[in-house]
Amino acid sequence: MAEFSIGLLHEEDWKASWITAAEFISDTPAHIGYMSLETKDPLEQKWVQIDLGHSQELDGIRLYTAVGKRGNRPYGGEASPTDGFPVRFIVEVSDNEEMYASQRVVDCSTEDVLPEPIIQMNFNQVSGRYVRFTGLKQLGSEFMGESVCLKFAEIELLNKDLNIAVGCRVTALDSYENTQEGFSAAYLTDGKTAYDAGSRRKLRSAPLMQKEIACSKPVSRAMVYATALGNYELYINGERVGDHCLAPGLTQYEKRVAVQAYNVTALLNQGDNAIGAILADGWYRSRYRLDGFDQFKDFAEGSFGDAIPRLLVQIEIEYSDGSAEIVGTDESWTYSMEGPYRKTSMYDGILYDSRLEPAGWSKQGFNDSSKWSQVSVSDVPWPLIKSPQTVQPVRRIREYPFISEKEISPGAYLYDFGQSVGGVCRVTLQGAAGQKVKLRHIPVLNEDGSIYTDTLWGAYDNGDIYILNGQGPQTFEAAFTFHGFRYVELTGLVSLDNLLDITAVMIADDYPEASSLKTSDERLNKLWSNALLTYQACMKSVVVDVCDRDERWPWMGDCFTTHSQSLPYMLDIAAHFTRRCRDLQDDQTEGGYFSATAPRMNLITGAACYSDAAITTAWSSYMNYGDIRLLQELYPSLLTYYRMLQDKYESGAEPFVEGWTDHLASNMTIKPGAMSWKEKGPAKIGKAHYEMLSFLQVSKLMRNMAEVLADLATCASIDGFAKKLRQEFVRTLLESDEKIDGAQTLYGLLLGYGIVQPEEKSAVLDRLLVAIEQYNGFMTTGTPSTNLLLNALSDNGHHELAYGLVMRPEYPSFGSMIDQGATVIWERLDSHVPGLGFNPSGMNGLIHVGFASVAEWIFGNYAGIRPHESLPSYKQVVIQPCIDSPIDHVQASYRSVRGPITTEWSKDGDGFVLKVEIPANMAATVIIPKFKSGLITESGALAAESKGVTFVSAREGASEYLIESGAYFFHSQ
Repeated sequence: MAEFSIGLLHEEDWKASWITAAEFISDTPAHIGYMSLETKDPLEQKWVQIDLGHSQELDGIRLYTAVGKRGNRPYGGEASPTDGFPVRFIVEVSDNEEMYASQRVVDCSTEDVLPEPIIQMNFNQVSGRYVRFTGLKQLGSEFMGESVCLKFAEIELLNKDLNIAVGCRVTALDSYENTQEGFSAAYLTDGKTAYDAGSRRKLRSAPLMQKEIACSKPVSRAMVYATALGNYELYINGERVGDHCLAPGLTQYEKRVAVQAYNVTALLNQGDNAIGAILADGWYRSRYRLDGFDQFKDFAEGSFGDAIPRLLVQIEIEYSDGSAEIVGTDESWTYSMEGPYRKTSMYDGILYDSRLEPAGWSKQGFNDSSKWSQVSVSDVPWPLIKSPQTVQPVRRIREYPFISEKEISPGAYLYDFGQSVGGVCRVTLQGAAGQKVKLRHIPVLNEDGSIYTDTLWGAYDNGDIYILNGQGPQTFEAAFTFHGFRYVELTGLVSLDNLLDITAVMIADDYPEASSLKTSDERLNKLWSNALLTYQACMKSVVVDVCDRDERWPWMGDCFTTHSQSLPYMLDIAAHFTRRCRDLQDDQTEGGYFSATAPRMNLITGAACYSDAAITTAWSSYMNYGDIRLLQELYPSLLTYYRMLQDKYESGAEPFVEGWTDHLASNMTIKPGAMSWKEKGPAKIGKAHYEMLSFLQVSKLMRNMAEVLADLATCASIDGFAKKLRQEFVRTLLESDEKIDGAQTLYGLLLGYGIVQPEEKSAVLDRLLVAIEQYNGFMTTGTPSTNLLLNALSDNGHHELAYGLVMRPEYPSFGSMIDQGATVIWERLDSHVPGLGFNPSGMNGLIHVGFASVAEWIFGNYAGIRPHESLPSYKQVVIQPCIDSPIDHVQASYRSVRGPITTEWSKDGDGFVLKVEIPANMAATVIIPKFKSGLITESGALAAESKGVTFVSAREGASEYLIESGAYFFHSQ
């Protein structure tokens, strides 16, 4: 039986209220300490002075460094706690407020002092009322730009190790006073030495919520509509509702939240029923991004909304007599903060104490009034769109049993699952009540087999921790978190008898796979498989850049913009593209910029390629799925963005402030054969060149859209401006003999984007080939441009060179990655180098989507299946396999919107054989390479005379045919 439900489409359809726990509502400000005003001169003197109230004896000073934050900057924990630390300073004591006749008791003015979290300096006992600390040289942080400041959490003045400064008045040369952000001169002597993010940012347990309802009649149909600011799981009468993970998913919570719909007819009984929910922090209240100095993992540092997790549930019940009833979250629900989920963190894992599982808490008849309270109704104080979820949810999609087990230290066991995954483990344990078992997730091992965690940065000590209840075997699987790992270190076992089973579980957006590919090259097959598994590992309602180290942001650019064809090749992702375009639209600025991340993360603005994602994704959706409605809906927003860029170029203004350009190109990668990590490659492409290339690509795609939507005025406008700009840009490049930074990227994008005219192509290609030769046949391109470089080579007669760049065994290459045993795609082409080990950079994820866009080059050229630029949604497909490489046999299939397309080809001595199957309602352009005799047959007859085959044209080294739907067997010899 099929059924269809459209959900709750209008705000007035909602009768339920947002609810939360009272503990989440309390709002106290952050507390960091004292910070001076910023300066660009690290030698500018900054002083603070403590008034002891009267002359007192003292013999020491104790300094506490503050966390690496200046108000809301940086966004995450990238800045060291040494930021603002004075490495040179003096301390003076006087009975005069102006410090006349002062005694200098500490003099560190000539040599730098090594920063430490706490520094104590003792001196001969002196007396005085005023103590002045003067910083002579302050440390900054690369994440704070050029500015520096003086910053402390606390200063203690000591008399025989007793702090006599608590509560004393503080004055300063200057002070950044913002108590909401955690700064005040008064905080310097308030006795608080540790960072406090404020009450709404404290980690708390995940509340259990519950309500009993009565169904007075037989239930014919019941639907639940649910969402949360946070993550949630629902239960009815003790049974889990749905199989979603990490619901409701990551959105721009200050604009939109996704609503899930579940048919729960089978779960409701006539009579008494119970609804239960667990409300976790999720992305909404999780700490965010890098925390390499372990400063923030005890806090929920997220920036969305007001940091109050909320739950919204509405149950619509239809009875057999035709009557209906609505039950929703309201003040009648109860909750307990004493449930088993003591901590839930998207980065650091969960702490689950099974001793605290209230028996039957989500079943009818449960009553434990001593620990349960009334919920608080908490309306969301900003306009929030509740959008029905239109994409596949995150689910468990694969499981991997462990393939090896070893004890790596007393009581510590290491399990290898043979595959890197993005997900969690399911583990079955038995042991005594209170026994604590920790699963620590590890992406890679050192060459000696020891665990390597530096690449995880702030997630190095991640862990899902389970506390046993002592009542026999228990099976656990962490909710509300995910990890990137291949190995798990398991500690806390008394003996191996405590462990009954452990399995790795991949959780990912549950999109069907769209293709298959098998070639005669097992290394290339492995690269293709690695790309698919990387996408799935990093798809957690949005594609995050990396799932092992502690960034995990929904970047566009090299993690989405440049994947607009590789993703459709891999997965049936039409709905995801639509959803992501709307995410970008939600965050578009009034000036027209699209954010470089979606949702927009704090302080992230637009950038070339990154901000182009809405355009490339909308166009790809049209090309692959024929979604003209998405073009129509987005077109005004896209046009605003394009016109903003055009205005910038017309006025001579810089189009973007940010400029990541060709990220992870040769300037961030060591040279081939380097003996140390300091030996980087040549400079990457300049910001102006890269932005121009991106703008010309945007212009091309916008012109295509304008033509599809019959906006002739915009077509003419783009033709008039972008065409002239392109001509001047390309002519200037080709007329110059000066060396250009990032030449492979520059010329690769000119060809890969299809920007050059036919008469220019030869000159641009020659320069590209020279640039590759000058780097000894290695790539210099980064994550946004490598796939385009490879396509440029394969499309212009140099496929064998492209294959060599990809699969050569020496780094930087994909072949080196494969030969070292990678089971997914690494962040860098030099993430690990034999003889040097792991790249010491903080940005060295071992499960990262950036370079996975190589899948487009692999499938487009070896399967030979490509969308037709003029006949979208596979009304007509282009079949054009590239055969100039060591590969001599390929089998491939692609499930297009019009049905499955299959190709199989092989080299047959001096000839070529191609089998093609085209579904109904589709035609195909087939390009067949010519060999010595020039004879091309189809099913034994001359191809041009075969049924369903029409000869179109002869081109250099090949013939083009148009074929109808059906199965064909071409032979060229």
